[in-house]
Amino acid sequence: MNRFAPITADLLARKGEAGPSALALKPALAWLQDRLETAPPPTAPAEKPHRIMVALSQLEYETLGIAAVKKNTTRHLIAREALDFYFSQLAHEFHDQCRCVSNAASCGGCKP
Repeated sequence: MNRFAPITADLLARKGEAGPSALALKPALAWLQDRLETAPPPTAPAEKPHRIMVALSQLEYETLGIAAVKKNTTRHLIAREALDFYFSQLAHEFHDQCRCVSNAASCGGCKP
């Protein structure tokens, strides 16, 4: 038993009979023209963020998930905040020795 109708010449010919709705109140491109008139000027595209992968043990993954639920956030945001916190600690530790770490600018030569 075939549940689908066969594709026939009659079916294909009817496909071309479709037309625009008689209920349309605006021309087809009116929505685009409205957006162009009220849209802010375009800005430079943001730099695409880089991605890394961190392998976690089952316990670390579960702990991160529990922390995310308790803090009403995501695992990703907790990891992002932890990395930001670590970078701020490095900046404090190396502020006299390396501007690369302290303000993300190249210092031209770091002291070991």
